Amino acid sequence: MKIMFHTNNHLGDVVIMTAVIANLKSCYPDIEFGVDTAPHYMEVFDGNPNISRFKKEEADHYIECVYAPFSQRIANGGSCIKAFTINAFGAVNRITGRNEFCLLRTTAELYPTDHLDGCGDYCIINANCQRCSETKAYPYYQDVVDSRPDIKFIQIGGAEERDITSDLTGVLDARGKTTVKELIGLVSHAKWVISPPSAVVHIASAFPNVKTIVLSGAREPVELTQYPNTTHLTSMCPDGWHRNKGCMKFFMRPIDSRTCMRAHMEKGRKYPQCMCDIKKDDICALLK
Repeated sequence: MKIMFHTNNHLGDVVIMTAVIANLKSCYPDIEFGVDTAPHYMEVFDGNPNISRFKKEEADHYIECVYAPFSQRIANGGSCIKAFTINAFGAVNRITGRNEFCLLRTTAELYPTDHLDGCGDYCIINANCQRCSETKAYPYYQDVVDSRPDIKFIQIGGAEERDITSDLTGVLDARGKTTVKELIGLVSHAKWVISPPSAVVHIASAFPNVKTIVLSGAREPVELTQYPNTTHLTSMCPDGWHRNKGCMKFFMRPIDSRTCMRAHMEKGRKYPQCMCDIKKDDICALLK
């Protein structure tokens, strides 16, 4: 039997599927699982023994892998990987008539290149998060870079000018200059990653030696991207439910009364107050 999952064109969801299918294969080793996504995202599955390559028309079943409901993600779903795994097993169990579930894999499963020339200790800064970048923005990346001249910083992101902090000085600018495969390799060789909750955090979860600093603010529940190698920096927001649960308006943009009642003006731009409350010294203290 061949089952194909379709994902939207969000890199983070594609990365999460590497763990989901690993869990499915542990219970259904005789089923071939494929993924239908943007062609350049298929690099995520290079070298992955759990992924079968076949065309959509060759699939016996085609499953839309939609983003898990918010209530499921923070309740019985927990992390993004667990929530997606619950949904995937539900769909496959309906097809097979069985009642299976397994969560052996709770981090991404990625296979980067073995070696990158010229790599040493460096820190990746991701100031971009697709269409929700404004409501996950952090205004003090430059201050972090200036405070640690002893560290090599590499800024990543998309080629389009959607980064809130679009021009950092004192960094190697790799925005729009890497393929997905190269990005995975770059993350795998990093010593630190600084990022809002994003695809880069899911990628870094596959590599336990990478120290990931997640700037969560009060925007998004920590549980969604809580991995063994992550440290979340959060802040209190009176509009949120309570600490670490977030207001979950992060997919709306731009920042206005719908997205953040306590937005803060900094350097000519609006930023969520909860992100501004994260001190650059707290970030720098983790770069050790």
